[in-house]
Amino acid sequence: MPLQRRSRRLLSISRSTPLLIGRNDMLAIAGYSVSSPREPLDALILLQQYDYLAVLIGHSVHQDEAAAIAEKARDLGIVTIFVYQGNVSVPQWADLAVNNDTETGRLLNFLDAQGRERRAS
Repeated sequence: MPLQRRSRRLLSISRSTPLLIGRNDMLAIAGYSVSSPREPLDALILLQQYDYLAVLIGHSVHQDEAAAIAEKARDLGIVTIFVYQGNVSVPQWADLAVNNDTETGRLLNFLDAQGRERRAS
């Protein structure tokens, strides 16, 4: 599989099925290949199986689970994005935090920049 193709793979995690489906559909339309675990902690296994550009963790994932996933992603050199709705505090593990309702463009711009940076290295 060419590097460019692999660099467009995302891991998207949420406990809210409607939010996850909406986010994943938007990312797929933007040209990303999106995987999601059945349960959040299953992401720890998926992180080792594929080369991801980024991990997106929704605000519905329990804090301790999200922190464990973010730590594993960071160990693998993968950026971790906190995706939220409403008024929530941004966790320290987040490389980027975006409001799912109002910052879709910012998220896509960040992912595109990550992909360009990765292809250049």
